[in-house]
Amino acid sequence: MGVFQTIIKMYEHQGRSIVYIDESGFAHDTPRTQGYPVRGLIGYPSL
Repeated sequence: MGVFQTIIKMYEHQGRSIVYIDESGFAHDTPRTQGYPVRGLIGYPSL
């Protein structure tokens, strides 16, 4: 058994929820609070 599978089994044993998400599950109008700034600058969200 691989490391990932071992960790998943450990989490399940602890009663933790395992949630799998891919990009197709997100709404297009979801606010993005993080992004990638121009190199060398700090990025600030525009809310």
